[in-house]
Formats: sequence, structure tokens, C-alpha cells
Amino acid sequence: MTFLRGAVLRLLPLLLAGCAAAAAPEPGVIVDDFESGRARWRDAGSGAKRTEVDLRAGAARITFGGGATGWTDLTWPVDRWPEGATAIAVRVRAPRACRVFLKVNLGPEHDDLEMWGRTLELTAEWREHVVPVAQLTHYIWGHRRSAGPDASRIVGIGFAESDFPVTFEVDFIAIRR
Repeated sequence: MTFLRGAVLRLLPLLLAGCAAAAAPEPGVIVDDFESGRARWRDAGSGAKRTEVDLRAGAARITFGGGATGWTDLTWPVDRWPEGATAIAVRVRAPRACRVFLKVNLGPEHDDLEMWGRTLELTAEWREHVVPVAQLTHYIWGHRRSAGPDASRIVGIGFAESDFPVTFEVDFIAIRR
């Protein structure tokens, strides 16, 4: 019995260290993890297309649907971009394989608005995507056009349609250094 207890005590730190190494990475500054049950999404779509957001079990289920004309855009406001932060992390999945744009809105004023994004390939498995701001190279729309996104001007993080119609879930949105 003493041998067994000694073996367990010697192995326990190794087991705990292994669990810590396998744990999910630090999410960074959480923009939202959808645990509060409230939504701050801004829906700026146009035309017959529409966006639906359903908060459920700590995730946001988003559908870009409706008619075939116009465009969809769903943005979560960013009150302050953290100094030194360079990337956006999202954990997403979809009932079937599809594509959506992870996008940022640059501001701060409407006349300064620019949207930059990058396509995310979604599958039925939860997957965390970490996208450096510098890799948001697809110019979506704007009143002006800079050479590329500037993290210090980010006023919103969100999604826009790539495939349509589409439904997907978001577990969290975070900003990382």
C-alpha cells in the first residue's frame, strides 16, 4: 500500500503538468463568451437579406438568410482595442461545412468606416481560429480605403456572408497579443 501511495504521489505532478499543457490557450481579452445572455450585436445588413442571432448554451447561433439581394453584416462593438494586441480569436462551428468572413470595422467616425476581413472555413467541429489583424487582407467595403487594417482603429469585430444562406455558432470572440 505504501508503494502504491508513493507511486501515485510521484506521478500526480506529472499528470497535472500534462493536463495543464493540454488545456486550452489563454483566450486573451474576451470580447464576449455569450455567457451573459445579452447581445450587443449591430446588424447592418441591407436589402432582402437578414441576420438572426439566437443565444443558447453559452454560444451565439447566427444565421445569414432571407432573400438573395443585398448583403449581411453583424458586428460586435469593441470599446477599446488593447495596447499591443495583434490578433482576433474566435471559436466557431457550423452544422455543415461553409465559409464566412471574420471582419473588423475601422473607424471611429462613419465617414472613416472601412471593413476588412478574411474567409474562415467552418466545419461541424468546434475550431478556434486565431487571425492576426495583418491577415485581414480582403477589403469588404468602406467610405475610404487604407492600405490595410490598422488595429488601433478597430471599433468592431464581426462576421459577414461569404456563403449564403449560412448558419454557424460562435463560442467566443477574443483579442490577443
